[in-house]
Amino acid sequence: MLQLKKRITSSYKFVLAFIESQLKHYKYSDFATQQKAKVYYPILLVAFISVVLIIITSAYVQLIRGTENLNMPVLLSELMLLFVLLISIRLLTKGKYNLSAHIFILASTLCGWTVMFIANSDPIFRINTVVFILVILNVIPLLITKKAWTIYLYVGFNICVTFLFVYKLWLEYNLSDAIIIDSLVDILLALLFTGTVGYQILKLHSKILQRVENDYEQIIKAEHELVKSELKYRNIFEHAQVGIYQTTPEGEILQANPALLEMLGYNSIEELNKRNLEKEDVFIESTRSDFKKAIEKKGFVKDYESVWKTKDNTSLVVRENARIVKNQKHEISYYEGFVVNITQRKKAEKALQESEEKYRTLVEGMNEVLMLVDNDDRVLYVNKRFTDILGYSKEEIIGKIGYEVLLDPKDHNIIRKENSERTKDVFNQYEMTFISKSRKRVHFLISGSPVKNSKGVTIGSMGAMTDITERKKNLAALRESEEKYRTIIDAFPDIIMLSDLNRNIIFANHMLEKVTGIKPEDYNNPNRKARIHPDDEPLIEKAIKDLLNAENKHTPNIENRFIDTDGNVHWFSGTISKVTFNGQLALQTISRDITEKKNTERELEKYRNHLEFLVKERTEELETTNEELTSTNEELHNQREELETVLANLKKTQKQLIHSEKMASLGVLAAGVAHEINNPLNFIKGGAVGLEDYFNENLTDHKEEISPLIEGINIGIDRAANIVKSLNHYSRKNDTKLVDCDMHMIIDNCIVMLQNQTKNRIEVQKVYTEKDHVITGNEGKLHQVIINVLTNAIQSIEGKGTINIRTQTSNEKVLISIKDTGQGIPKDIISKIFDPFFTTKDPGKGTGLGLSISYSILEEHNGTIDIKSKVGKGTEAVIKLPLKK
Repeated sequence: MLQLKKRITSSYKFVLAFIESQLKHYKYSDFATQQKAKVYYPILLVAFISVVLIIITSAYVQLIRGTENLNMPVLLSELMLLFVLLISIRLLTKGKYNLSAHIFILASTLCGWTVMFIANSDPIFRINTVVFILVILNVIPLLITKKAWTIYLYVGFNICVTFLFVYKLWLEYNLSDAIIIDSLVDILLALLFTGTVGYQILKLHSKILQRVENDYEQIIKAEHELVKSELKYRNIFEHAQVGIYQTTPEGEILQANPALLEMLGYNSIEELNKRNLEKEDVFIESTRSDFKKAIEKKGFVKDYESVWKTKDNTSLVVRENARIVKNQKHEISYYEGFVVNITQRKKAEKALQESEEKYRTLVEGMNEVLMLVDNDDRVLYVNKRFTDILGYSKEEIIGKIGYEVLLDPKDHNIIRKENSERTKDVFNQYEMTFISKSRKRVHFLISGSPVKNSKGVTIGSMGAMTDITERKKNLAALRESEEKYRTIIDAFPDIIMLSDLNRNIIFANHMLEKVTGIKPEDYNNPNRKARIHPDDEPLIEKAIKDLLNAENKHTPNIENRFIDTDGNVHWFSGTISKVTFNGQLALQTISRDITEKKNTERELEKYRNHLEFLVKERTEELETTNEELTSTNEELHNQREELETVLANLKKTQKQLIHSEKMASLGVLAAGVAHEINNPLNFIKGGAVGLEDYFNENLTDHKEEISPLIEGINIGIDRAANIVKSLNHYSRKNDTKLVDCDMHMIIDNCIVMLQNQTKNRIEVQKVYTEKDHVITGNEGKLHQVIINVLTNAIQSIEGKGTINIRTQTSNEKVLISIKDTGQGIPKDIISKIFDPFFTTKDPGKGTGLGLSISYSILEEHNGTIDIKSKVGKGTEAVIKLPLKK
């Protein structure tokens, strides 16, 4: 029996689980719909089974009565009902409860009436089928959730169909009026009674279900709130960053959250419960009784600080807030509270005090002046640097209006106005001149920032002041220097121009207007008359584009034509460089008017072409005459050779003439520059000597500090004098007088002149012979030879490198070896390097005459030059000159 009961219970649970699984779409529906769906689903299953049984029974009854054929209309209507039941079950499991219920009710009703209308049985049997309709109407209150009036709608529909059905029976069976009326009244009363009762039942069910649903929702809501509240407080308890506890007055620990366990070094509440605060003085360095006195005095303690001991006896500084919890009898049940570990805070406070002292020391030792004032400019604080520079003690300035003490009285009104206009809530930087206690004017650069309280309200300002008195003096000197260099630029014979990338002129010296006619008001005029020649515009555009896209700082030398404002064409030669001006990329152009040079070159070219034409014409005449005058052929041939020799000498003379003119100009320029630099050098030297004497006589205390500065000035003067001396030597190369020449001194002079090209890039190593190294020759031309060779060595070195210079004497000759670590010269062109105008450099970087002229000069001095080179290793030039006899 017990086994049977268990099986029934198990089967019932299985059925309930099956129904729950089929009605999963109603999980979030209201309570009434959930319950009705649970009732409706078994009804549909029972109805489905019942219809199946009805179909089987109906077929069986028709067969046992001897009916030859089954009543197919009845069976089809029953099968249709079976199909509708399947649809209703499907809709119900998909969450369409209302649609499923109404389809079920309507289909069942229609099926019942259809059977009654088309059946061939006796009238009593067919009338009895009305009971099926009443059953359906009785089910309606169980299925409909809302809109109770739909019951009357179904009742009205059935009443109408009832009239039709009774009328049909009256016609078919010729029943008496009494039977018809009696049947009709019975059916109508049953339908009306069933409808009314169903309506009332539905309303009653709705009220009951609404109440139950409200109660259910309240219960669910209360449970959720309770769980939520419990979870919230449990989360607070479990995840609080502070320790939370409950203890009895006797010291027994009731509750402790994980934060407290972690704070004290315990792993569980059970481990902590083994300790007793009252009996064992384990946690509190003071006594438990002190805490009990404090909490029982007021019923609570606030910010109670004490030192606890952790499990490993480490000291822990805590701040505790606790209260007494009493029961209904007003007896103390337990203490509860929370504990904050302030050990690190205490350490931080101590560190803050030490830091404050450190920063106070730092502020007092700052090189800048610090001053704190309130909103009325009343001084609140100054550091030691303030007293050092301005001479006022802290007592003399603190509490005073700053500008009244530190500024000239005539500036008070101006400063008061500026302070009122200056926004104190933002960072300000400005200059101001203070008057020291000794009445000395001290210039300051002040960086002021607001000082705000905890509420963000500005209560004053802090000024960090830098003494810029010396900077002011240096700035004045800088302006004077700038004016001097501006004068030099304006006096420069070449055009110096600064322009932006759109060709707008930013600055130019006076030579631009003098040569081209462009006035300052036309600098930004794109339609000005003066312009680059249209044929040369692509050349300039390409040069600028290549410059901007490359790492080079300037272009090669460019020769182009330029049309001035009067329409005259000029030839310019110069370079364009990339510079930064006011944070923007700009172009600097330095150009020289070479129109006259170009005209000269054209005349020379014309002359050379004419001379060649004459030679050619004469040669043709000689060739023609040669056929007629065979006897004089030898003489004419000699004349031709003489003319060719003359032509070669003329070309050589032309080359030397051009170079001589160029060198003469450079010599004059070098001599002029040397002379102009010598004068200010003498002034500087005299001033340095005067300063040194003044300090020796009047400021002996500062002599030790100023001596390195004066020594630096003297070193700079000596270095500049050496450069001037080298320029003077270089300017003598056009002299024809032969003198004794110290080759070591000539080499040193050339190194000085080329120092700007070797500085921080090329190391020059010298090994000089101690034997006699003086020769007889033209000192200027020998300078030119050494400069040409050194220049080629410098230009062959890319990046950093070394130049070794070695001298020795042998066989009455001095040998000078100049060896570099440059790129070297290929074998196929080393035989051409002494040819005139032969060069491997980019256009504008070399004429190809340097080594050719050097070779000629050495020939004049009975000397030689030999070049040895290896690609990738470097080049060595060996010069041999006869010693002085």
